[in-house]
Amino acid sequence: MGVSPGRVSQSVEKRERRTGAPLFVRTTRTVRLSPLGEQLYQALKSGHRQIRQRIEAARAAARGATGTLTLGTMGPVLPADQGHARPVPGPPPPRPPPAPRDPARVTPGPAHVG
Repeated sequence: MGVSPGRVSQSVEKRERRTGAPLFVRTTRTVRLSPLGEQLYQALKSGHRQIRQRIEAARAAARGATGTLTLGTMGPVLPADQGHARPVPGPPPPRPPPAPRDPARVTPGPAHVG
C-alpha cells in the first residue's frame, strides 16, 4: 500500500490517543482488535462501505460508465473447453423456428433443458 509499518503504527497510536483507549491488542506474534476496537469497527463498517461505494460510483461516472447492467442466465454456465461456447465477437447463429406444439403432448411438471 506504499505505507511503512512505522507510519501505520503512528497512525494507530494517534487514533488510540484520540479515543482514550487501545483499539488493538498486540503481542509479539499477533495483533487483533480490542473489545473497544471491535465495537468501533462494527459501528463504522456500514458507513465506510457506503463511502467506498459512492467513491467508486463517482469514478465510474467520471469515466462515463453510468447506468445499470443486469445479467441473467437460465441454467449453468459451461466452461469454453466443453465445446458449448461460441466464439466472440460475432453475432449468434440464427435459431431454427420453433416446432409446432401439440397442446395434447404438453404435460405439467419441471422442464429439463439439456
